[in-house]
Amino acid sequence: MRKARKAIIRLVALQVTAMATAACTASALSTNASTPKASTSHAADGIVLRIEGGDPKIIVSEAESHHLASLTGTLRYDTETKCLTLSPIPSGRPHALVWPKETRPTLINGLRGVDVPSVGSIREGDQMTAVGGTEFWKDQPPAVYKIDNPNDAVECVQNIPGRQVFVVGVIENVRRSG
Repeated sequence: MRKARKAIIRLVALQVTAMATAACTASALSTNASTPKASTSHAADGIVLRIEGGDPKIIVSEAESHHLASLTGTLRYDTETKCLTLSPIPSGRPHALVWPKETRPTLINGLRGVDVPSVGSIREGDQMTAVGGTEFWKDQPPAVYKIDNPNDAVECVQNIPGRQVFVVGVIENVRRSG
């Protein structure tokens, strides 16, 4: 029964994602070609992503996520890219993260992390469950996103095997380290 319920939830999540992608793609395709666009934007009506901070550097979405998947892991800091990642528990490939709107990077007592509205501070080493959805980025963020400097976002993904990105909608069950 539990497996059947999870399968239904996954199917609904896939359908919602497919419909949202189709809607965004249709919107982007119907944009008047003569409309001026910023050279660094990927879609005229896309979802806006911003890069916040420098150390740590985080990607923040201006849109709400409505995905239904969850990922439990430990927040880690990549010293090369200066970005935060989520390493799944008990094992698995790390994910780059796109944080919810108004999330800010933090550096507290030498630990990098984020301050998430209605959740509070999450620092490297903390465990958390994020509800959202996984995307696979290639050389640039997908075309549904509009971002001033896509290379900054790509830097946060470059060391992630398979370039897996988890778009966070909600954070649950934060367990502080130490």
